[in-house]
Formats: sequence, structure tokens, C-alpha cells
Amino acid sequence: MNERYYYWLRFAIFAVIISAIIIVLNLFVLRLNWGRWDLTKNKIYTVSPTSSKILSGLKVPVNIEYYVSSSDKLPAEWKDLQQQVNDKLKEIASVTNGKMKIEIMNPTLDEEWKKRLQSKGVSPFAVKAYEKDQISSKIIFSSIVISYKDKKDEVISQVIPSTFANLEYEVISRIVKMTSDQKQIVAIYAPLEPVEPWMVQMYMQMGRQPPQPKDNYQTITKVMEEQNYEVVKINFNKEDPLPKDATTFIIMNPKELSDRQVYEVNKFLQKGGNVIICAQLYSYKLRGSPDGGVFIETVENKTGLEKIFTGFGVGLKEKILCDESVLPMSMPISGEQPVPVKLPHQMMITDKFIKKDSPMTQHISNLLYLWGNAVQIDEKKLASTGLKTDILFTTTDKSWFVNFKKSEMKTDDFKPVTKRAGEQAGGVVVTGKFPDLYQGKQAPEWQKSEGRPNRYPRKEGKEPKLDPSKGRLILFGSTKMFEDDLIGNQYSLQYFQNIFLFVNTVDVLTVGEDLINIRGKTFLPVRFQQPSNGEMLFWRIMVLAGIPLIFIIFGIVRSIVRRQFKAGRLSNRSLIQYIMGKSFLKEEEEEEKQRGDINE
Repeated sequence: MNERYYYWLRFAIFAVIISAIIIVLNLFVLRLNWGRWDLTKNKIYTVSPTSSKILSGLKVPVNIEYYVSSSDKLPAEWKDLQQQVNDKLKEIASVTNGKMKIEIMNPTLDEEWKKRLQSKGVSPFAVKAYEKDQISSKIIFSSIVISYKDKKDEVISQVIPSTFANLEYEVISRIVKMTSDQKQIVAIYAPLEPVEPWMVQMYMQMGRQPPQPKDNYQTITKVMEEQNYEVVKINFNKEDPLPKDATTFIIMNPKELSDRQVYEVNKFLQKGGNVIICAQLYSYKLRGSPDGGVFIETVENKTGLEKIFTGFGVGLKEKILCDESVLPMSMPISGEQPVPVKLPHQMMITDKFIKKDSPMTQHISNLLYLWGNAVQIDEKKLASTGLKTDILFTTTDKSWFVNFKKSEMKTDDFKPVTKRAGEQAGGVVVTGKFPDLYQGKQAPEWQKSEGRPNRYPRKEGKEPKLDPSKGRLILFGSTKMFEDDLIGNQYSLQYFQNIFLFVNTVDVLTVGEDLINIRGKTFLPVRFQQPSNGEMLFWRIMVLAGIPLIFIIFGIVRSIVRRQFKAGRLSNRSLIQYIMGKSFLKEEEEEEKQRGDINE
């Protein structure tokens, strides 16, 4: 009895002491600033070393104003948004040595603020709110205004949870471009898609004005403008040539470039310029067949880039490229409602075949290489010119080629062949001092055109001799992968990141590689690779029979043990000894003996 009393007394004393220690430790720990632990894969909530390097060089303060509605006006799932943004901005400001000032204001409290903000381009926007099992709409503010010296304010118009991961890039990229004295001019040449003759005729017969030619690349233009580039769309002719101070020149879906246009591209590269060419040799239209199948109308695209391809050692292979890695898509057939289509030239490029250490493809996990041609690399020509190549992404090793047929092809024409082509490049970077393809020749004449007035006049005459500088040429074998119909849909990012690839490429060429490391800190969808037939069979068996098999084995073992007990061949002592070891029973016996001596 006394022993039991002392036992509980010791237990109570130790419990009080341990509780007191825990309370004191909690009080002590709460007073310490532990910061935040960032467990995300891409360190979303940590200021990157690149940002620290850029911001540590600020000489003049940058002012950041975050205008946000009160938490009770925000949707329930956005209640922590203000705190998260405030914490992130404070972390960014902590590496500026006091050169960044942050203010958080609620513009709904003052009507004068609303008017002033509208003049800056800040306005409220509507969001969906889910409350009490109902969907409603709320008008809220959540925008950031960045001010630097006397330059025009930069505005991040919508700061919302879905874009929070990219907030650091949005802030830093604007600061970089505001503090830079150099203009970042990106020129784009993208011929408009002409209206088909039958449609023009139909409209004329109806007495209506035919539709205008279509610009298929408005999304990439808009995105670059949002990144604060000065984007200049040109007709690329005598009246509207390539601006002299352009940093990067983008050519989308070229159509029979003239000799003079090729000459201008060559000279721009020789001056150390950056050129992105997106070209493909074939385009397709789907048409339904009477038997319910699909006919593919084929159109051959003549790019006019042959002189560049042969002169620099890179080009496009003429055969149609196909692959086993395919993304099914909904496509309109014969101008009617879209239907699911799965053809082998709808190629899905997974992260296994995307170059990991290139800043242009960094943190990109999936690409849709739609209707693309394989990029051909002539190693001998490259060696003779001194140019170097770097492959950005390839198809799988199970790709194959199909011969092109004019006018029309059937789905059977795309069937896999026995001999596979292996991994085929889809995007290539060419770097070095580009040779003069017109050495010793006069500059070709411009073709006659009806363009806009000359925005960038040049004096015609003999071109001065150039001292070649290191330029960069990026060749993508697909134009379809960057068209509005594909990347203009906000849901497309669930499946592929073509738009990230394009903007990364422009950023690397125009402002350098640093910003890419910041943009890469975002939540990117991960696409699992399609398992093989053998793997699928294995997991089906495991799901259907695996768990029942575990229970069956457990039941058999238990039944055997019980039979051993009943037969007297296995005692509790031997079972314990078998599980815990012989030493365990020895220790138990010694303790029992000691307790017996004490009682005596």
C-alpha cells in the first residue's frame, strides 16, 4: 500500500514538473522570431538569391502601395490574402537595405483615393464568392502600384491567390525594367492569316463586308506588353522595317520571306541581335468523312528560310513528325462543334525530354508540340561556321516520320512504322558569330509593297562593313504551339506551359537569365507519364487482389499459430521468446525475483 502511494506521489510530482517546463518553453519560444519555413518545392515563399542581388543595388527608394479591400469584403477563401501579400512584400523589402517603402491602404474608405487610382489604371474587379451554399459576385480592390523616381507608375492590376506564387517575379521584373536606362524593344513580324476565297465570295454574294485577315498571335503580344516590353509589330518591308534599336526580333509563321528580308535577319544576327523563328512546313484542317472518320486537309507552307537554314546549319526536316506521346484534343471538324481528336502529330513533350539546365525551359514540365516539324542539325556546317547549338526539348525515342501528301491525308496515313526515328529536336538555340550569307554581294532590293508610312526611316545605300558580334538564333519547328487558339485559353496551363516557354525565351534574350529563376517559383502542374500495358496490368492485379491476398496470408498464419497452441507444441512463453528474444524473458525473471525479495 505504501509502495503504491509513493508511486503515485512520484508520478504527480514529475507530471507537475514536466508541465511547468512545457509552459515555460512555450512562453520562451513564442517570444522568438523563428520566421517561416518554406516547404514548397520551388520555394514560393522565400526571396530568391537573384532578387536579393537585383534589389541590393537599388540607389533610389522604390515605393510600393498595395490597395486592398477590407477582409470582410473579400471572399471567404481570400481572408488571408492581405496578410500573405504583406508578408511577401516585407520579405522582399528586407533585402533592399531600406530602399523600399511599403504601404497598405483600403481605397474604399475614401472616394478621392478611388478617383486618383483610376487615373493610375487601378480599378476594382469582380470575383466569385461562395457563401452559405450560394455563389455571389463581389467587387473588390487588390492591386499593387510601384513608383520609382519620375517614371510612369507600374501597376499589377489583380493580385489574387491563383497568381500569388508569381508575385515576386511580377514585382522584381517591373523594378528591373523601371530602373534600367536601356529600352527593351521587341519587334514581331507575324503575317496575318488571309481569309479563304470561298468565304470572301460567300460574304460578297450576301452583300456583306468580308472578315478581316486574322492575327493568330495576339496572346503572346499581350503577355509581352504585360511584362513591360515595348512591343512593335512590323510589316517587315521597306516602309516598315526592323527598328534599329530592337533587342529581340520574333518571326512567327513566315510565308515566303523575300531575299531582302532574309538579308535583314542575317545582318541583325551579325550585329549581335537575338532572333526567334517559329516555323512549320505543314498545316492541317480536319474534315469529317462519310463513314464517321476524319480526313486531314494538308497545306504546305513555304517559309523562304532555306538560305538561312543551309547557311547556318539548322533547318526543318521535310517529313511529318509523329510520336507515341500524344495529347487528345477537341478540334472543330468541317467548321462544326469540336470533337475529341487523337492524332500522333499532337505531340506531348514531358519533363523527361525537356532540358533541365537551360534557363529557357527551367521549371517547365509539359509542352504541346502541335503539328511541329523536327529540327535538323547539320553538325559539319556548324563546325565550319563556329556556331554552337543547344537542344531545348525533344520528342520521345518512339517517334517516327510520315511522308507528306498534298491536298488530303487519312488517319491511317499516320500509323506507326516499324523503324522508329528516335528522339527528334523541337527547339534549338544557335549561338555565336553568324557568317555573312551575302558577303561580297549587294543588298537585295525590297519587294514592292503597300505598307504603312515608314516609322523607322533608313538611308538606302551601301551597307557599312560589320564587325560580327555574338548573336543568338532560336528555332522552334512549330508555330501552332504559340497560336491564340492554343495558349489563349486559361485552362491550357493545366496541361502544358507553352506560354512560359515563349516568355522565358524572350526574357533570356532581352534582359538576361536572372528573371527566369524568379518566375520559375510558381506552382506548376505535374503530368504523370502514361504507364505501359505491363505496368497497368500489375497495378490492376494489386488493386483487385493485393489487399485480399494480405488478409488471406494473415488468416493462414493465424490459423497455423492457433493449431500449434491447441496441439501443445507452442506455448505463450515460447511465442514471447520467439518475438522478443531470450534476453527479454531473463530480464522479466530477474525483476520478479527482486520484487519477491523485497516483499519478504
